[in-house]
Amino acid sequence: MTAFRKAVEAGADMIEMDVRLRPDHHVVVLHDATLDRLFGKPGRISRLSYAQIKERSDGKVPLLSEVLAELRGKIKFYVEVKASRLRKSRGIELTRATSKVIASSGAQKDCLVASFHYAVGLLYRSYFPKGWTGCIVGSKQALCKASKKGFKNMDAICPHQKLLTPRLVAKCKALGKQIFPWVIDGAKEQQEALAMGVDGIVTNDPAALVYRLQK
Repeated sequence: MTAFRKAVEAGADMIEMDVRLRPDHHVVVLHDATLDRLFGKPGRISRLSYAQIKERSDGKVPLLSEVLAELRGKIKFYVEVKASRLRKSRGIELTRATSKVIASSGAQKDCLVASFHYAVGLLYRSYFPKGWTGCIVGSKQALCKASKKGFKNMDAICPHQKLLTPRLVAKCKALGKQIFPWVIDGAKEQQEALAMGVDGIVTNDPAALVYRLQK
């Protein structure tokens, strides 16, 4: 939560977060599938109760509902659904659970729900026909596949910075899609992306980007 609060203080427009599902159906906010790297404690998120996660992370892994409750109205949310494959029941359960949390928080208009798996956006859109959906792409193959679909039912395209080109931005604009490349931290690269006309940049240092935009 500390990083999210700092992003709000820095003047960021949106915060990016990854969500995972607990066996007790709690939706937690954490990038990694385990606690090992960040907290030096063993355990896969998918196998621990939320009480165990709180204990082993010293309370530093929040629930999605907690993040939305505290920050809604102050900033928008880019929610990445960490689903390995939607055809697996866990992916469907995570998308459904995430949708329920967003709905109960009244944050449908504030949350961009995105995933590397195109089907996640389609499933979320089936719950909320006017939901804000995004497709994350990290390879030329994935971009080509999504592009052939015309990015149908997606409001935003979220490409890795290596895939960002003026041509891609122009295509997204022509189709009425937003584009949010990730992760761009260098000043030169950020300026180039902004010059292309991107709608936002995913960065590890929002304060620095806001400063550059205000200069």
